[in-house]
Amino acid sequence: MLIIRSNMSLCPVVQPAYTTTNVVFDPYRTSHPLTVENFSNMQDGAYWFERLLRLEQSWNSRLTTPRSILATDTAPQTDIHFDILYAGGGLGMIHAAVLQCVHGKNVCVVDRYTAGLTHRDWNISMPELERLMQVGLFSRDEVMSFVQREYKGGFIRFHTPDTQAEPYWLENILDVAVSANGLLALARKKFLDAGGTVYDNAELRRVWNSPKNATAHIHYQNTDLHIGATVMVDCMGAYSPLAAAMNPQRPFTHCCPTVGTISRGFKEGTGEREVNPDIGEILVTLSGADENGRQLIWEGFPGAGDEFITYLFYYDRIDSPFNKSLIDLYEVFFATLHTYKEASPAFDIGRPAFGMIPSYLHRAPWNTRTVALDAIVSLGDAAALSSPLTYCGFGSFVRNLERTTTLLADGVTNGLTSQQYLTRINAYEPQVAISANFAQYLVAKPGESPDEVNATMNTITNVLRKLPPSVGEELFRDTLSFGAYNLLMSSVPVFYPKAYSLLLRNGLSSALWWVLNFLGFAIHDIGRRLFTPLAQRLSTSTIQRIAFRAKARVFMYRDRRIEKRKAGIL
Repeated sequence: MLIIRSNMSLCPVVQPAYTTTNVVFDPYRTSHPLTVENFSNMQDGAYWFERLLRLEQSWNSRLTTPRSILATDTAPQTDIHFDILYAGGGLGMIHAAVLQCVHGKNVCVVDRYTAGLTHRDWNISMPELERLMQVGLFSRDEVMSFVQREYKGGFIRFHTPDTQAEPYWLENILDVAVSANGLLALARKKFLDAGGTVYDNAELRRVWNSPKNATAHIHYQNTDLHIGATVMVDCMGAYSPLAAAMNPQRPFTHCCPTVGTISRGFKEGTGEREVNPDIGEILVTLSGADENGRQLIWEGFPGAGDEFITYLFYYDRIDSPFNKSLIDLYEVFFATLHTYKEASPAFDIGRPAFGMIPSYLHRAPWNTRTVALDAIVSLGDAAALSSPLTYCGFGSFVRNLERTTTLLADGVTNGLTSQQYLTRINAYEPQVAISANFAQYLVAKPGESPDEVNATMNTITNVLRKLPPSVGEELFRDTLSFGAYNLLMSSVPVFYPKAYSLLLRNGLSSALWWVLNFLGFAIHDIGRRLFTPLAQRLSTSTIQRIAFRAKARVFMYRDRRIEKRKAGIL
């Protein structure tokens, strides 16, 4: 049974029926009083608190006793078979809908909770959002129905200890607030109307894979099912046990613990502690690093009506000693929220938004993260290929949606399902990979001055103020061009001659990785320039499909020669 709650979009938002009660709060009433109080005042607060606790438990178990669900024994007989099986129905719901509705594949989505319902909200730029129309899933009216607000621009402001911090203004960056659950609800409806299959509240227990297919064991409504698929897509996010199995040594290198709310009733105005409904606040710090050594950062952007989406987060290395508990961070959030924005008498805490957002620093000129096995491929946060600077996984996902869906459909159609082929279906972007090096300067380090991160970022934004606005826009929109990157890096020593000493802040090895990422970026740019005449005639997805098929044929020829050699034919 599903409860339907209407919102502004063309399709009602789907909410799960659940049995969680306020008893879930009892163990935390003393240790986390502000978190319990505020979640208790939220609609469906007990449900969201339980989801928060499960995320917390998944994180802790991943660090101490990681669970592998990949099986090595013989796969059982399947009860049902699909072309593609998605594990995870957040961003995976959109991807699945494209494969089912646009490419005509037989697709299934399995979710631990409810497919098409997320504990995050999204903002993005309009050119990126229009990719949802270009891929053929939504009409313009449908896309605009997800838009809760468009605003004039946004700013970045890092704290300065002795003077009032000056904002660095940006346009066309994260300036469209999107109803995530409204978008996902319509994607789910289209998916089901086109014949797709969804298993809500289903537990994924084991996975078998071979070069030709995958089999998943799920527990659903007290029944065990074995689902077969030509390809299985892992969209289970940062906590994915499949992604951990693919990358046992370095599942990801950095993370962004993030908590927040979608609230109503902040005071409106133009003051620093007031909400301006025409302005987004992209990165804002109110002080230096806290007593735990973390540089806490605020983000705020207007939503529908008088809603204001507020996040508190920090950048961190996976191996740092800092406390990464989301429930602990929520206690800090509720204690300091009204230091960031002042409440009016009509304030309503609304609902939560939270997550552990992963990223990956590539120590080579190319993608070094494993994103596929035979008949299994990771997408979204499970792949951890989104920007480590903006942590905008939704933007990365949408920018690469046409390419990844087209290549996946092509792979399934042509039987190209082994690891070599599926590895090429990913959201890796050289300009995003190199931004990981900038993001390292947002990570506070034990023993540093509390103002180190703010001082470094103020240096970077001061340089950006002296350059064309497009450079900053490209950097924070994750579309940094090779020319803009070189202009930025060559300008730093002109305005701040000692700034290049910052390259050694994270050690010589970090400087080497930066050079390797730059090499990969340069190779990518040279290739792009050489193929520009072809690109003007063909779409990006068509070019990628040609390259994909060409590489696939090479691998198929190699595999056949190996088989013939084993058989004594060669």
